Amino acid sequence: MKKTNLLTYLKVANGSSLYEPCYRFWKSSWEHTLRELRADNHLPLLSDAFIYRTKNCLFFDSVPVGIFLTEVIVADSVWRDHSYFQMYPTDIRQKVLSSHQSVLALSYIAIDEAWRKSQTDISILELIFGLGTMDLFESGAHALVSCVRKNRKVDSAFSCYGAVSIGGGTAFNADVEYMVLDRSAVLPHGNSSVQNELNRLWNKSKGVDCENTVRKGYPSNASNLFEHALGG
Repeated sequence: MKKTNLLTYLKVANGSSLYEPCYRFWKSSWEHTLRELRADNHLPLLSDAFIYRTKNCLFFDSVPVGIFLTEVIVADSVWRDHSYFQMYPTDIRQKVLSSHQSVLALSYIAIDEAWRKSQTDISILELIFGLGTMDLFESGAHALVSCVRKNRKVDSAFSCYGAVSIGGGTAFNADVEYMVLDRSAVLPHGNSSVQNELNRLWNKSKGVDCENTVRKGYPSNASNLFEHALGG
């Protein structure tokens, strides 16, 4: 059983030493998924989405074992035509953007098969959505949105933090739910072990140690984010 406390969370900058390993992991994972879904019309996978979005990665040592991409989208006439919404029905896209001034879009989740739920003490998928939720507050966006698969119970992992479905559809030949998490609706994870591990990953990425001692330049920690979300 693999232990998630051996993992590190980082936002990988373009051109860093971890940039190309993350890209290779992302590309191979998603090309495998697209072939599995018989969505070959989306192959070869182009690098644009990877290059221009924030690359959030989980590492075991220096090896990427989990990744998700994020991007803030503003609700104006230009961003309404953003490529992220290609998989959204028109009515769902309008519902998202008419209800929020800006959203943080979470997409392209990939997890190494050796670190899937049955192989780890804590679900990497639930940690990914938790990290996305924390990033929501840091980004200044009004809601976190994601198009998630139903058959892998990805929607259940997102709902752990208060996300709700605003409709269903099909993307890459898979049944999906279009889910939204408003800032005001954020919940801490119901399992304290998951929440504690989430706090550890986030705090370490911000230069805060396990006892929440703040290092120079990083005035906040994960616990404070959730306290703020809950009005504490």
